[in-house]
Amino acid sequence: IVLGGTKGHQSESFDDRSLLLQIYNAYRWKMIPNCTGRYTCRDHNVVSELSPLQMIQRAGTNDNGSYSQLQEYYLSLPGRKDPVIVVPLNTERTIGVITFVKEEEDEEVDNYKEERGFCASSVHGKTVEEQQQQCRRRHYVHTLNTPSGFQRKLEAIGIQEADYSPC
Repeated sequence: IVLGGTKGHQSESFDDRSLLLQIYNAYRWKMIPNCTGRYTCRDHNVVSELSPLQMIQRAGTNDNGSYSQLQEYYLSLPGRKDPVIVVPLNTERTIGVITFVKEEEDEEVDNYKEERGFCASSVHGKTVEEQQQQCRRRHYVHTLNTPSGFQRKLEAIGIQEADYSPC
């Protein structure tokens, strides 16, 4: 199966059993303009509250055992507001999901915290910091990356392979 090949993107062939294609076929993806080999998920309402591994699992990738081999690498980068989660989809680490984590506080939660000095959904025994973390909403912006886009984007945002490799 071939992906890309339009709007300046190079075409790339994949085995129809590949994990990348299973994910690609499970959701609607859009080529990122001027970013060969990179796709953003158009089903944002469906996947924005799912971590990368949850999104991949819901794509039905558990069927062939490939899901159980995946690892998420959570990276906070100097000079970047949003953390990044990297999930290589093959052992060669040439394709993968790059997810940008957007954290925002709910306005209602923020107002409640100001009035009472703590989080509305606080749990007994948690520190103030843990309560504040719990009050933040996490949204995920997932990108699916083929060999022509994966390493290039990681390098562009300052991530080297050693940052997301097992010790």
